[in-house]
Amino acid sequence: MKAQIKSRLLATVQSKGNLGKSTECLARIEWLKSLSVEWQAYDLDDAHRSVFKRYPEQTKLISVSGPESAEQLLRVFRNAGRTPVQIMDARAQATDEILRVMQRTHFLSVAADQGIRMTVFVFPYDDLATMQNLETVVRELGDAVDYVVVRNPAKNSTRMFDGSGLQSILKEWHGTEITMPVLFKSTLLQLDELEARHGRGISWAEAIGNSDLKLDVFARGDLESFLADIHGEYDSIAGHLLPTNLAAEVQPKKPAAAEAKANFQSRFNFNTE
Repeated sequence: MKAQIKSRLLATVQSKGNLGKSTECLARIEWLKSLSVEWQAYDLDDAHRSVFKRYPEQTKLISVSGPESAEQLLRVFRNAGRTPVQIMDARAQATDEILRVMQRTHFLSVAADQGIRMTVFVFPYDDLATMQNLETVVRELGDAVDYVVVRNPAKNSTRMFDGSGLQSILKEWHGTEITMPVLFKSTLLQLDELEARHGRGISWAEAIGNSDLKLDVFARGDLESFLADIHGEYDSIAGHLLPTNLAAEVQPKKPAAAEAKANFQSRFNFNTE
């Protein structure tokens, strides 16, 4: 019988920045919230604070840029398993330090003994240094973790990854893939302006649901569609994102727009008999 996973640690450990890692992380948090899954986040980017400033009550800000960075990272790994899902959003260029701490503490072995399974998110990018960094991550962690490949067409194509040995290895290890929908640049600008206007971080759910914030109506519609589509992607890979018992409760469903289109098209049935 396959071992039951009691807790998940969802992490990005990739060095390259500007890949959409934090955007994807924010969308994943909104998915967890929609399922009422208890979670704890660790924001390792004390410069941008993308997660911390929007979810300060459930996020710990961890600095990994100074002499105490290893000790700070150790806090994250010590706390693994305290909630059903834990999230680590790492800053760019933190790969080596994260891997070093994991190796020194034998984290993956300790975690496995406690029913904790790590899922690593990888973002392919058509750049040799980026792909070599991904190879380092996969070589060091092996099949002791699960992998989610995130394709982000808003940022770059994935020609160097497609058909590569790295893709083949991840498939052998039962890695899965999702494709991020594309948010309009104007929507992202509207969200930034909204936060600047109110002087604080604003979660996407609040931006949509709080009419007093006065988010532009087109930005709201775009953000709602984005979240509906990417939540459908997460539903389909829940087994990589949640503990075993919680993943079993998630039923993949078609995005609302696709289902509405299918229902509409079904009305155009011609009688050919």
